[in-house]
Amino acid sequence: MKRESRHCHFSTTGDYILSESSSSDEEDRLILEKSLDWLKRSVIGLNLCPFAEKPLMKQRLSMEVVHGSDQVEILARVLSECLRRQKRKGTSLIICPDLFPQNFLAFLEITQMVEGLLDDWELEGVLQVAHFHPKFEFDGSGDSIDNYTNRAPYPILHILREEEVSVAVQSISGDASKVWKRNVRLLETLEEQIGRSATEQVAQGEFVDQDIQNQVQEILKDLKKT
Repeated sequence: MKRESRHCHFSTTGDYILSESSSSDEEDRLILEKSLDWLKRSVIGLNLCPFAEKPLMKQRLSMEVVHGSDQVEILARVLSECLRRQKRKGTSLIICPDLFPQNFLAFLEITQMVEGLLDDWELEGVLQVAHFHPKFEFDGSGDSIDNYTNRAPYPILHILREEEVSVAVQSISGDASKVWKRNVRLLETLEEQIGRSATEQVAQGEFVDQDIQNQVQEILKDLKKT
């Protein structure tokens, strides 16, 4: 049976409200909760994206679960959200738990199709779509820990407005590469001090014990001083 996409919206506290049609779908609720934990604990908590917190706190973040691997349906949902987002401030996460979660290269082909959509609909320069994946791998990086800068619990397409990205980049002296370099340094330090397994858990937004949490906070403080 074909499954419908699910929606959630955020309150000022960062909690989400599922639409009535999906309120009984426990699987989707768990997917959204896990994605939100990743966003809060990893992306925001580790400051992997220094401008990720603002849309959440200002109720300008939307998240949607789209099931299945039907490329036409998924691209249609992404396009629909792009057309909506171009007129509204904020950002959107399209979570696709069934879209090649074990095959990053297959997922990468979908992201290239998304780029084609932006071009066809003259949205380049207006929007950009970043991507995250459980098996994300930079070209030639192998099993390097830096892949976790773009890993997430599920395949995710992240729609951003170029205007807002530009403002955010200007706040860090106009050099977006500083963010990636800082993130790699953080992950390498975490791997060295708390081990590979714990670093992977932290980067995925999973729960870790208090001792590990304390070590992570100390590492973040030290990194901020440099």
